[in-house]
Amino acid sequence: MSFRCIVKDASGYKTISDEALLIYNQKVQTTFSKTSGNVTFKVQYPENITCGMPTTFKLSSEGTTDKVQYALYSLTTEDGTIVYDTSYGSNGKFFSKDSFDFTFYASGTYYIRFAIMDTGVSPYVWFNTGLYGIKLVIDDKGYPTVENVVADLKAQCGKTCTTDFEKAVWFNDWLVENCRYDSSYSYCAPEGALARGSGTCEAYHRAYVMLLNSVGIATDRISGDGHVWTGVQLDGNWYHIDTTWDDAGYEDNSVDLQHLYFGLNDELMNQIHSSVTSSNGISAHSLEDNYFIKTGKIKKWSDQYVSTIREHLNNGENTFDITINDSMIDSYKQIIYYLVAYQLSNTDWGGEKLTVTYSENILHCVVE
Repeated sequence: MSFRCIVKDASGYKTISDEALLIYNQKVQTTFSKTSGNVTFKVQYPENITCGMPTTFKLSSEGTTDKVQYALYSLTTEDGTIVYDTSYGSNGKFFSKDSFDFTFYASGTYYIRFAIMDTGVSPYVWFNTGLYGIKLVIDDKGYPTVENVVADLKAQCGKTCTTDFEKAVWFNDWLVENCRYDSSYSYCAPEGALARGSGTCEAYHRAYVMLLNSVGIATDRISGDGHVWTGVQLDGNWYHIDTTWDDAGYEDNSVDLQHLYFGLNDELMNQIHSSVTSSNGISAHSLEDNYFIKTGKIKKWSDQYVSTIREHLNNGENTFDITINDSMIDSYKQIIYYLVAYQLSNTDWGGEKLTVTYSENILHCVVE
């Protein structure tokens, strides 16, 4: 049996196992108390919180009626980042039970706030424990801080990646492979994506920002249609990268979904979303570092049209259309064939300047 800790109780000092330590940590409790008027609100919780297992917060009150209820009001990191979104659904609603369980997955400093409401008196009683009332300092060796997770991933990335493009792809792929979308819309902090393995689009975006910024890559927050993704500067140009949508949760043999939304420009994103807003007003016009363009993988689709285009050009045609026969899902096709049009427009046609655009299953070709 392995031992790692010495604790003291009424009988003196003793060495305990890891398993016993978990039980010990849950038994040693601390209590927060706040009084407003005739009501005292108490929150009891473990003095030493262990990650990866539920932490129980026991709620009680004095001077209240049988109609008293409690609610989780907020849970944030030390810098104010929301960890658990109490504004969504029933997450922040009042409940009649006298306890609340939450599982932490990263060490660090948190502030948790509970609210009390007693509707059995008039006027009814309502107050909370205060923004900085309950401070939780978690130091669990098996669950590093989010900052340490980022530092570790930065080191791993540096072993194989040298360019900013390679690093941005590596971090994108790590998030896709290690996180799943949080359909409960609860976990919106980097902690969700980097430690918990589950997060909303906000969690994906914020985690990606932390990872990219750790290697000196500039970022921006971009939103549209109630969704959030990341603006990324690569080789002096800005691009849209949506790590959430790159994590489709399934595979499609027709296209690489893991990189479908990597390195898009403003024009394409405005076709995908009805409204696109950049926090810092960036403009993204380049496609040079788009994943499919940069890696040359777009040629899987574009090369099949080269001979047809050459035939039209050899016949002296200055304007012609090519019909696309592809069973790919329309939303995927919209992106891939936009990139195909870009690739074909930048192909050497023996002195001819050809502009190709895509819309509704048609490649429109015009000789300038």
